Amino acid sequence: MNTTIPPKGIEVIPQTGQWVVAGDSHIGKWSLEKGTIITDPYFLNWVKQYLPESCVILDIGANVGDHTRFYLDEGHTVYAFEPNPLTFECLSHNCPEAHNYNLAASDSSEKPLRFLRLDNVGASRIHPEGNILVNPVVIDTMGLPAPQFIKIDVEGFEINVLRGLEKTIENHRPIVLCEINRGALEANGFTAMDIMNFFSKRGYATDTLYPPNANHGWEQFDCLFTP
Repeated sequence: MNTTIPPKGIEVIPQTGQWVVAGDSHIGKWSLEKGTIITDPYFLNWVKQYLPESCVILDIGANVGDHTRFYLDEGHTVYAFEPNPLTFECLSHNCPEAHNYNLAASDSSEKPLRFLRLDNVGASRIHPEGNILVNPVVIDTMGLPAPQFIKIDVEGFEINVLRGLEKTIENHRPIVLCEINRGALEANGFTAMDIMNFFSKRGYATDTLYPPNANHGWEQFDCLFTP
């Protein structure tokens, strides 16, 4: 167990020594109740069946590292992106073996973005009224190893992320797991159909959803895009 003393605003899970943001109303609370940041093993085990063996994964919107930790423990190499500074501290502590970036994946890196931190830390997002400035990055320009799997959960900023990943997706044809949150997308001027069209135009299937009983009319779900 890692016993490093956390900075202000971070709470330690006693059972594992993992860090979460203090006062977080969702994943932080659930992690403290369950004794681990792996709070949704059913979802992660569903994802596991689609992961190529010993693959390179991009975790975009990594939060405190629940997905990253799972992927690492399954033997994969992970490049994780998390713009929220406090959450990034948790990610780096919980997943030191990952390549962790305190950056917001985007389609431009010309100027900082405003980030709005909420009590539900996982719902924090890029927003014009945000009180934190975060640095963006275009992943296509980073020269990272070719990924075989990409997970994206960025609360309505998905289209910007995908535009900055366009060459990576077209050149390497990774499997992509992307959250669809209609309300968050619409707040940024996009729709779920914009994401579906991005992938369908590139020959990806768009019909594998989580939960398994979900359909494209749901307000929020995850979609696995397969080449």
